[in-house]
Amino acid sequence: MVSTTTRGIQSSPDSAIYINRIRMVTMTEVTIISCCGLVCTDCLAYKAAKTDDDDLREDLAKKWSTKELVLSPQDIDCDGCRGGMGNLMKFSQMCEVRNCAIERGVDNCAHCDDYACDKLERLFGSVGEEARARLDKIRAAL
Repeated sequence: MVSTTTRGIQSSPDSAIYINRIRMVTMTEVTIISCCGLVCTDCLAYKAAKTDDDDLREDLAKKWSTKELVLSPQDIDCDGCRGGMGNLMKFSQMCEVRNCAIERGVDNCAHCDDYACDKLERLFGSVGEEARARLDKIRAAL
C-alpha cells in the first residue's frame, strides 16, 4: 500500500480520508468538525438549515430552550460553528471554546498549543468523549 503525506497528514489510497483544515473529506461527503470536535454536519440544527425544515426547527427550538436561553425556530439555523458565512446557532455564538479558537487563529482545538485546556475539558464533560477522540485523532495527524 502506498501512502502519501500532505501538510503533515498521512493518508493511503485505501483510507479515502483526508484531513484539511476543519473538514474531513470522504469520497461521498464533507464532514465539518467544530472547534471542540463535535461534528457540525451531524447536528440537527445544521440539517434543519440545509434541508430548510421548519418543523424540525420548531421541534428543536422547544427541545433545546432553557429558562436562561429561550430559542425560536429562527435561532436553529446553523452552517457550522466555523462556517464564517451564514447562520450560527446562539449556542455557538456564546461558546467560549469557539471564541477562543477564533481568537487564537486555530482551525479547531486540536491545533492549539494549549490543547486540551480547562475550557475544553469542561466542555468535554457535557458533549462527551467522542469529541475528544476526534480531536485527538486530528492532533495525532498534525
